[in-house]
This record gives sequence, structure tokens and C-alpha cells, in this order.
Amino acid sequence: MKKYIYVIFFIFLASMLAVGCTGLKDNNNASQAVYQDTAWRESIHTYTELLGTDFKNVQIAIDNTNNSDYTKLATIGQNISDHSQAALTENNQYTVSPQFRDTQKEWGLALEDSNSAGKYVIIVANDIKNGDMNSKLKDLQKYMEARNSMKVHLNETTTLMKAAYGKT
Repeated sequence: MKKYIYVIFFIFLASMLAVGCTGLKDNNNASQAVYQDTAWRESIHTYTELLGTDFKNVQIAIDNTNNSDYTKLATIGQNISDHSQAALTENNQYTVSPQFRDTQKEWGLALEDSNSAGKYVIIVANDIKNGDMNSKLKDLQKYMEARNSMKVHLNETTTLMKAAYGKT
């Protein structure tokens, strides 16, 4: 009789161990998804602040440009392009939970427009350098269009993020 009790006890322990290991594996997968969502949101926050500063610098440089300070404007445009590309690369490395997938895509679209805007800033700086004011005005308009499109995508990103948290 003792032999059967030990066998039953051993089977019971083995079953509990198997269930415990399986449950632990599921918990690790769940926490990994939470980690990616959190890291992704932190990335958005970091790059939003960085790009916000870059775009403020564009406005300041354009307002203060005396048609000879094109180097600073070109540098700011390059910063926007570099920061946008880095954010886009980082954004694409995250696997987010389903509630954030549309938000992640919208953020990516905003970053693509931001990258385009940065490239137009560089072009505008080159127009100033070359003394081509007609091209400067046309390229400045293209910059504004890319920046405005970026803002639309940023607003949609914010709306989708709030919806994912049940806030409207």
C-alpha cells in the first residue's frame, strides 16, 4: 500500500511540476509582449521630444535666416532626417500587441513624413546657398506639406493610442 501512495504522490508532483513549468513559460511570453509595448511607447516619447526640438529649430533658423546662414539650416534638416530614420528603424524592430499595431503603423507614417520634411529643409538650405529664391519658396512649400502631413499622422497616432487605453 505504501508503494502505491509513493507512486501516486510522485505522479502528482510530476504533474504539478509540468503544469508549473508550462505556466511559467506562458508568463514569460506575456511579460515579453508587455515589455515590447512599454519600450515602444518609451521610444515614441523619446523621439517625439527630439524631433519636436528639431522642428522648433527649423522655424527659428528660417525666421532668422539672412540668406547666408544656410549651413545651420542644412544641419538641422540633416538632424531631422537622421532622427526620423533612427526612430523609424527602432519602431520597425518592435513587435507590439494587437491593440497598438495600427498606432505603430501610423507612427511609422509620421516618421516617413518627418524624414521627407528634413530632406526638404536641406534642399531649402541649398536653394539659399545658391541664391535661388524661386526654388526656395517652392521647396519651402514642399517642406510645409510634408510637415503638415506628419502632424496629421501624429494626431492620428495620439487618437489611436488613447483608444487603445480606452480614453477618448
